Amino acid sequence: MKQSVKTVVVRQLVFLVFGVAIAFLIALYASKTLPPELALPKRCMSDGCFVSAVLFLSVGALLFVSYWGGFDSFSYVMDKLKHKTEASYFDYVRERHASKKSPSLLFFTTGLVMFSVSLFMALWT
Repeated sequence: MKQSVKTVVVRQLVFLVFGVAIAFLIALYASKTLPPELALPKRCMSDGCFVSAVLFLSVGALLFVSYWGGFDSFSYVMDKLKHKTEASYFDYVRERHASKKSPSLLFFTTGLVMFSVSLFMALWT
């Protein structure tokens, strides 16, 4: 099913708000725990944006690997141990991938935006 542009934009903005909130919380924590000579506002925000970018890019990479079947063998073994499936591995994978949606790029785009902000703030200081 095709998503409307408005839905995609709203979802991307929600992800960006979460990214900025994570960056702000990390920057706030860093500014309170670092010595005063190291706790520069731009540096703390740059670090916060970088950590937020790493989190979003990592989750996006895991979703990408999962979509292409990187974890199918683990789920097959777990289902086989629990006696939930009697199908062969080939049939199991074909059945799983028949109902999968394509991965969302929201995690990647949010991570790239946060990384760009982090890089800009690091070079701007």
